[in-house]
Amino acid sequence: MARTPLSPTPSRLDRRAEEIMKRFAWIGTALFLFAGMALPAAADTLIRQHVHTGAIEMMGQSRPAQDDTVSIWLSKDRLAVSGGGNDVIVRLDLNQLYLLDHEKKAYSALALPIDLAKILPADDPNAPMLAQMIEMMKSTTTLTPTEEHKKVGPWNARRYNMETKNNFLTLQGVLWATTEAPIDPQLYRTLQENLLSLNPALRDALGSMRKIEGVVVLQEQNITAMGATTSILTETLEIKEANAPADAYRVPKEYAKQDFNPMENMR
Repeated sequence: MARTPLSPTPSRLDRRAEEIMKRFAWIGTALFLFAGMALPAAADTLIRQHVHTGAIEMMGQSRPAQDDTVSIWLSKDRLAVSGGGNDVIVRLDLNQLYLLDHEKKAYSALALPIDLAKILPADDPNAPMLAQMIEMMKSTTTLTPTEEHKKVGPWNARRYNMETKNNFLTLQGVLWATTEAPIDPQLYRTLQENLLSLNPALRDALGSMRKIEGVVVLQEQNITAMGATTSILTETLEIKEANAPADAYRVPKEYAKQDFNPMENMR
């Protein structure tokens, strides 16, 4: 089907910005949650989380509050996130990132490193709007460590305050991180950067996340976007070494490959 050109009017840009934020919200949640994460060198690591997203009303539409359980498998050169409606696999050994669409039984494959601005061909009628949206969604992030500590589950944790702002949204977060875990920051940052590249609103957050010591085990986020507000509470239930399922880092064989078009996905 031929793509329909979109005129970059301000009202349409506002709608596209809102659609981008909804589409990529799950990525942002995972990224903030992984901040400062450490990976064991040999075994897989399983992280299981509970995510509560508050109700939201925006542009005449409403979405009720929802609860999800997210499972994250980590290894020395790969990562797999499942739950919350979208799954992603990062394979450093293959230089690939896979986005899975379970409803369509399809997947998109993106070569690493990802540059969203170059995904669409230069002659694509939507390419100028995509480039403009990416520029408009650039954000600044401020991280403030505090001396406040508390027990979160079995872990002793320290509080960090984080704020991310751009032309469309303000995200104010409280992160509780523990150092009671093995640390391999270089390996983690490599995985993290590949996820972060999917969300232009969070690119600036990477430098701030590197300042967090240890693993974020509890996160409270309040988000304001174009007059609407919502919140996300993410709690880590467990972190443990385990053997990942044989297919944890693989695209299901029966899934069909589809092109990744950021503008079509935003719709």
